[in-house]
Amino acid sequence: MRRSALTSLSAILRSAATALGVERAAHEALIAEMWPEIAGLETAAHAHPAQLRGTTLLLEVDPGLWVQEVSARRGQLAAAINHRLGGQVVAEIRIRPARGVAVEAPRSAEEHREHERLELSAQELAAIDQTVAEIADPELREAARRAMRSEIIWRKRHKLPATDR
Repeated sequence: MRRSALTSLSAILRSAATALGVERAAHEALIAEMWPEIAGLETAAHAHPAQLRGTTLLLEVDPGLWVQEVSARRGQLAAAINHRLGGQVVAEIRIRPARGVAVEAPRSAEEHREHERLELSAQELAAIDQTVAEIADPELREAARRAMRSEIIWRKRHKLPATDR
C-alpha cells in the first residue's frame, strides 16, 4: 500500500473523530493508557496526566523532587507522546503538584481492561455501544469506544458529573 493512501486514511480518521467530538477524549485516553510506557513505571507512580487542554497537557505530580524530575523531562515526554500519536497533539506540558491525590500503581494492559470492565455499569456500556454503533470504520469505532470508557472512568475517579451525550 502506498504511503499517501495511509496518510489519507489517517487524515480521514482524525477528521471523523473531530466531527464526532471524540478526538480530544481519544487523545486523553491514549495518553493515559501509554503514560507508564512513555514516562517509565517509577515516574508514572508519581505523576499522571490530568487533562488535555488544546495542545497543553496538564500533569499532576507528587510534590518535591518529582516536580523537578518531570519538569526537566517535559520536552522529551511531549516528543514521545507526539511520536506515538503521529502528530502535534502536545505542544506544552504544565505541571501541577498533586494535593493529597494518591496515584495508583500502573497496571498491565490486561489489568487495565479488567478494571475498566468492572467500573462501568451495564447501562453505561449499552449507552457507549449505542453511541459508537453509527461509526462505520471498525478501528475508529473501537477507538471511540475506548475513549468514551476512559472518559467515564476518569470522571468517576475525579467525582465529576457525566457529560451529556
